[in-house]
Amino acid sequence: MKKMNLLILPLVLAAGCSQADDADSLKPRPISPETVVYSDAVEVPVIHTIDETTGYTVYYIDSENGNDAATGLSESEAFKTFAPVESMRKTEGTKILLKRGCTFTGPLTLSALNGTYEKPFIVDAYGEGDRPVITGSTECAVLIEDDNIRFRNMKITNKTGKRGVYIHPTRGGAIRNIEISGCRFDTINWAGDLAPETMELTSANVTACCSNGNYNKLYGGIIAEDPASDLNLGPCWFENLFLTDNEFYKVCRTAINIYNRWGDRTGKGKGSNKYIDDDHNWWPNRNIVVQGNGFDYIGGDGVILNKVDVGYIDHNRCYHANFLGRSGQANVALWPYSSRNVVMQFNEAAYTRWENGSSDGEGLDIDIACKNTLVQYNYVHHNAGGGVLLCNRGGSDFVGIDHNGSVIRNNIFLYNGGKSKGSFLMLSTHVGTVEAYNNIVITDGDNPRIIHSDDWYKEGNSEELVLRNNIFMSTQAVVGVFDHSAIDRTVFENNLYWNLASDFAIVDPYSLMYDPQISVPGAVDGYDKASLLHPANPQVFLDGMLFDGMAPSDFSGNPVEGIKYLGAFAK
Repeated sequence: MKKMNLLILPLVLAAGCSQADDADSLKPRPISPETVVYSDAVEVPVIHTIDETTGYTVYYIDSENGNDAATGLSESEAFKTFAPVESMRKTEGTKILLKRGCTFTGPLTLSALNGTYEKPFIVDAYGEGDRPVITGSTECAVLIEDDNIRFRNMKITNKTGKRGVYIHPTRGGAIRNIEISGCRFDTINWAGDLAPETMELTSANVTACCSNGNYNKLYGGIIAEDPASDLNLGPCWFENLFLTDNEFYKVCRTAINIYNRWGDRTGKGKGSNKYIDDDHNWWPNRNIVVQGNGFDYIGGDGVILNKVDVGYIDHNRCYHANFLGRSGQANVALWPYSSRNVVMQFNEAAYTRWENGSSDGEGLDIDIACKNTLVQYNYVHHNAGGGVLLCNRGGSDFVGIDHNGSVIRNNIFLYNGGKSKGSFLMLSTHVGTVEAYNNIVITDGDNPRIIHSDDWYKEGNSEELVLRNNIFMSTQAVVGVFDHSAIDRTVFENNLYWNLASDFAIVDPYSLMYDPQISVPGAVDGYDKASLLHPANPQVFLDGMLFDGMAPSDFSGNPVEGIKYLGAFAK
């Protein structure tokens, strides 16, 4: 029901001032506790160190000068193709090196590897020059069917096939200790020849790049999927999976998708696991790290952490996700689904598209049945569908679904789409508790909607949204829209509003209305550019409120203890 008895914000023009205005100085200020308990810093795990100098048998492959009848045990005795490696009996401590500058015809199938925690199977490059190229066909370029493997420094291409690297085990249980690092995924499931930088996004051009039949979330760059064809194998999940420092260009539909049918938590009886609760019948993927990757022109989603307990989307850059979007299909740059304890931090998500009747289009998403999701220190800009989507289900088919504990803090949002959805937040259907504090949200006259809420599935309003210490500003005077009509309880507390007015009221007893003096530079691409969106008005660093659970540092990594700051920067 629409909120009533609300305080109307006056229109505040960007005249510029260095202090709070007289009206602000007369308002009561929030009372902060004498002692504040700050949250702990997040430590992202790293894959364990191994000794590669001893205990390894090394095989070389040279597609130009090798010979499959050779021993493969030296550069001068290199194999020519993958065949000898695929057919040999692998033992603990096996390393395969592909010659740089060479192109190898795939798919490369890696099965029965017999790697161990101390001595994983290794695929890497040798020599000088460009990464070795592995070309794929049909299903994938590289098929990984076993665990304890480190796969590095390859270029993977599969123009008309479905996937780049396909992690698809043949057994149940935990599939552990897999690293894919330093690779480039270039033109995967992307049949069109037009350069994405200049192509017109017509429906015909989009489907020429990827047909509707191939526009599948389980097709793309790195796809990890349980053996769905044989449920008799029992629960299967991925554990200690590290996808780091890779590049993705022209990949469709999904750059990275970690999928597991045994980790569904979208309601009682859901999934192959027939979910009961998080302590019964739940086998999620565990300790998944997606870090340091670059994504450019992704047909659909950049990263999906599907059914994960403890995961990290950290220090990634994603530009132009949902590039090949189409009617009836929804995509976001970076997001978890049906997961618990996921951290999204230090990412730059930008230029996500929203065309040809596609849905969503946000930079970030906390999707259905996600619990305890932390979104911090991200730079989210120019996403056509808005900043952060939070969505859930709540009907009779989703009994026991749990979407709570979302925290969105110390992020910077710039010029995201806010015509019909929220340039900052969009909450849709039965979302639980959400706290959003110490963010900077900058919009303009064309995108006045800062918060949007709806009940898309007609299954119930969202529960609670708390907004504290945020800076909401427009670079042009505009009537800002904070639509919380589909949220049962919304708390606005101690936020700064500049160059905004509201078409309905905002209940914020400690609202502040003065110019934070943030200047938007001409060049804004690159995570480092976010630091330029720093308030110059010193009052911003005095008018915040303190409360338990605040971040231990600000956007720039500065300590924040005892500092009453608004927005993402403490000084």
